[in-house]
Amino acid sequence: MPENFRNIYKIARRAAGYTQEAAAEMMNLSVESLRAYETVAIGKVLILSPPFPPP
Repeated sequence: MPENFRNIYKIARRAAGYTQEAAAEMMNLSVESLRAYETVAIGKVLILSPPFPPP
């Protein structure tokens, strides 16, 4: 992912000081699922987002 598109999930996890393993366990997710959230391509995020009109 380009540096100017940073992933909020990864930023928040690192800021809290958690590893992927610890965060996944706390959220009752597999590490693979958390990794997918943290590495999803920007195009996929836009497709999954609700279709709100721009402000």
